[in-house]
Amino acid sequence: MGFQFNKDLYDEKVRQKFLEAEKNRDLIFQKYPEVKKVDDYLQRLKKEYRLLQIQNLLNKPNQKTPIQSLSSLEEEIKALGEKYQKLLKKYHIPADFKEPKWDCPQCMDTGRIMQNGISRPCACSFKHRRRILLNRSGLPKRLEAASFQNLNLELYSTDQMTDHPQITIRENSEKVFDAAKLFAYTFEEGKDMRGLLIEGHVGSGKSYLLGCIANYLVDRDIEVKYIVYSDLIQKIKATFNSESQTTTEEILEELLQIPVLLIDDLGTEHVTEFTSSILYQIIDRRYRDEHPFIVTSNFSPNELSQRMGLMGERIFQRIVETCRYLQLVGNVREKIALSRRGGDQ
Repeated sequence: MGFQFNKDLYDEKVRQKFLEAEKNRDLIFQKYPEVKKVDDYLQRLKKEYRLLQIQNLLNKPNQKTPIQSLSSLEEEIKALGEKYQKLLKKYHIPADFKEPKWDCPQCMDTGRIMQNGISRPCACSFKHRRRILLNRSGLPKRLEAASFQNLNLELYSTDQMTDHPQITIRENSEKVFDAAKLFAYTFEEGKDMRGLLIEGHVGSGKSYLLGCIANYLVDRDIEVKYIVYSDLIQKIKATFNSESQTTTEEILEELLQIPVLLIDDLGTEHVTEFTSSILYQIIDRRYRDEHPFIVTSNFSPNELSQRMGLMGERIFQRIVETCRYLQLVGNVREKIALSRRGGDQ
């Protein structure tokens, strides 16, 4: 998608900053009339000084001794300026009280800076864009700090896997997170890519893994959507209310068009013909449009197939065709909780 600069958004932000500065200035002037009186007179003198400078440059014949007038005005402005500064100091008023309080002084909240005569996006605009993408993603607050960089694989046991005794639980978890990294690092819009189906029990780190993927993609300026499937169903059912401002079609359209869809805890919802048909619509459409999705579940692919009712087999086939299956083993949540209580000391 690439970085999209919204000029209107930044123009509005700058306008609001100026309005805030104007309001602050008026409050100061109202509270300290003496400051306003001196400021008004000082501004009038400065304006007169600029006009005399122009007249002097133009050398108008009707102007009497402009140089002398400029000199006397300079002295008066200097004396009045000193008086003005003393008043500000007396009332503990900041010298820049009339200026907008910019969030980013470098670009003055315009979102752009000039470099070698070329206008470029300021670093703050990328941060702003990231926050917008993160807010839209639906990622829970607890996962906003999840990252591959901060991943602690030592939380996983060095015991051997039950189903695959040739590797340890920790080695397997590294393999799973490496697959997630590969997806996040290499994803490109429009490129046909396989998604992931990650099975794991409660506390195995599945949601954290989705957080790592989401945050890395957002850092790359790629839109993602995180959903817990049971929450999605409740949200869709709420659209049946006559007072709802959103339709089922609008909710589904967003999930179908988003570059990367992350579905957490699939299979924990109460399965009905309605819930399974909604899931099939999402998965089948994304399959046909070559839009990848990543699914986590407490259940194996076969168990999911059996739980999905009449549409189960079709859903199972689509997931198998489009996703690489991975199993995440361990209970890092329990280990983290013990660590916080000092239970691992």
